[in-house]
Amino acid sequence: QSIFYNDVWKLDASCVYSTPISCKWELVSNNTAWAGRGYHIMFNHTVDSISYMYIIGGQNLSTFYNDVWRTTDGMKWEQMAPNTNDSSKFHVRAGLAAISYPKDGMIYLSSGCYDEFPNRQTLNDVWRSKDGSKWEVITQNANNILMHVRSGPRIQILDDILYIVAGEHGFSETTQLGDVWKLDLDQIDSNANNPWVLVNPKAPWANRSGHGFVIDNKGYFYVIAGYYDLHDIWQSKDLGQNWTKVDEKVFDCDRYQIHCGRYDFWAQLDDKDNLFLYGGDSDWNTFGGESNQTFENNVDNYP
Repeated sequence: QSIFYNDVWKLDASCVYSTPISCKWELVSNNTAWAGRGYHIMFNHTVDSISYMYIIGGQNLSTFYNDVWRTTDGMKWEQMAPNTNDSSKFHVRAGLAAISYPKDGMIYLSSGCYDEFPNRQTLNDVWRSKDGSKWEVITQNANNILMHVRSGPRIQILDDILYIVAGEHGFSETTQLGDVWKLDLDQIDSNANNPWVLVNPKAPWANRSGHGFVIDNKGYFYVIAGYYDLHDIWQSKDLGQNWTKVDEKVFDCDRYQIHCGRYDFWAQLDDKDNLFLYGGDSDWNTFGGESNQTFENNVDNYP
């Protein structure tokens, strides 16, 4: 039986500087205003000098969501957009990617999936919003282009370029993706005619989804673990074109250990390049191997 939570916990990341390291999660709220869900997206975003945490989309076993919620403290939540099929907003979806870009004050959202009988539908569109209440499509969803529709990708923004890495279009090893694409945010066409540009059609790392993707203070890209059973880290110093493996023992896994890797975890890099990995799953069928562990390493330790 699957359980979908709507709780909020917090961790003081400065705990990594204590000796010995002692980090503990603290409960903030065990019953928020939004419905319990998984495969949603969460990020921080500032509006009018106020910093919020946002929750968007996701699913449980009966419902896919496109609602938008925000909070300043994790306890009191404000709904910015309801769950709806309104065509002026992005379609309901889980496995989506979204990010805040402080330079232009916008939220960018892309990809994901939803159920539509008889098949699961995947997406490759891009939307943006100032505060999550009103959304503008900047790249239309398209099934007939080289940039494959996908769920479970990860996105980052560097120097006005939005990068999307990997993902999947089915729950199998043969439907995982290993590509890198980009979108120039300085060249946005108001008619939503903004095509994805290919950076790398097939990176040397194993195709994956539900992975981590972060960019450090030097502008280096890192791809971390993912579906299925991966526990590696790959680094790119040239914006996703060339990659080098820098770690193969993430999550304290041995090099060839099976059923140790993770996917659908949260990867977060702080301003000191400390990489945090939260939770995740290690079971091949996407349910059954959930974890609540937290791992940390500074990416400056990699060459």
